[in-house]
Amino acid sequence: MGCNGGTTPGDGTPVEFTKYASNPVIPQAPVGSAAHWKSDPFVMKDDGVYKMWFGYNADGAKTQIGYATSIDGIDWTIRQLPALPLGTDGEWDDEDVETPFVVKADGTYHMYYCARGEPEGSDWSPKATYRVGHATSPDGLAWAKDPNNPVLDLGGPGDWDELVTAEPSVVYNDGTFELFYVGGYIEGEEGSEIFVLELGLATSTDGSSWTRYAGSPVIASAADNVYAPFVLHNGSNYELWYTGGPKADPYFPEGPFWYYTSSDGRNWTKADQAALDKGPAGDWDSDGIFGPTVVIDGEREKMWYSGYFLDYGEGDIDFAIGYATRDYYEG
Repeated sequence: MGCNGGTTPGDGTPVEFTKYASNPVIPQAPVGSAAHWKSDPFVMKDDGVYKMWFGYNADGAKTQIGYATSIDGIDWTIRQLPALPLGTDGEWDDEDVETPFVVKADGTYHMYYCARGEPEGSDWSPKATYRVGHATSPDGLAWAKDPNNPVLDLGGPGDWDELVTAEPSVVYNDGTFELFYVGGYIEGEEGSEIFVLELGLATSTDGSSWTRYAGSPVIASAADNVYAPFVLHNGSNYELWYTGGPKADPYFPEGPFWYYTSSDGRNWTKADQAALDKGPAGDWDSDGIFGPTVVIDGEREKMWYSGYFLDYGEGDIDFAIGYATRDYYEG
């Protein structure tokens, strides 16, 4: 099961990933189970073990973050449900916690995630929208939430991120944390409003107190919104994958995954074609893909991602996690 290939502008470097033939590697669980839906994976290779944190829930239930491990990146064992629980009633993150991203800095694990305290449709009150949280751990298993949460709150009135700060992706480089995140605002007249999602940047020296980059958004929304970005630094340059999706439907992006490179994390160059696209009709990811996470492992870049299939016969949406690879070309 392939996808549309592409090249980075001008240099002929392939950006195409090839899907694993036996996807999904983490299927959805039976209806009614606590981890019926699984999505938004983050994967790191740590001490020779692939470690995955992911969002999970049952139909209609609140989303939490789980944890799984693998030796080969294909066969996974779920270890914790939840790894990071909801906040207690009344806290800012008592409704959903999701889109985890973990970075290991000077021996400490830092998890960044987005969360909210009320269901959607609550008139854009601060608790009803997603904001970025932070937790730390000495071992990646026992997590302590940051007392400063949410560590990246909403922007001010009229700002490009006044309605949401979400889907964090963090690079730790030379003592500085760089947080890439999705911010959102409404444009258009009443009755024809469009929810716009763009990519911003903030920096920190401690992983908790953040300064927004004045040049944000670093990637502005054009025809597509920016969903579920993943950024890594490969030792020379930054690489970015994000999910494209129409502005008209902010909740179910279809893909594809667009690929960008940058020398500084501020100025980005887009590849001329997609890195991965949704599957053909009838496949487990035929209705959409989102939430890529990538590990550079030797001469391969390995990607895990969310896919979904609208099962009209069962009246359900099937969410699962897939796997894809490509040869590694240093961007």
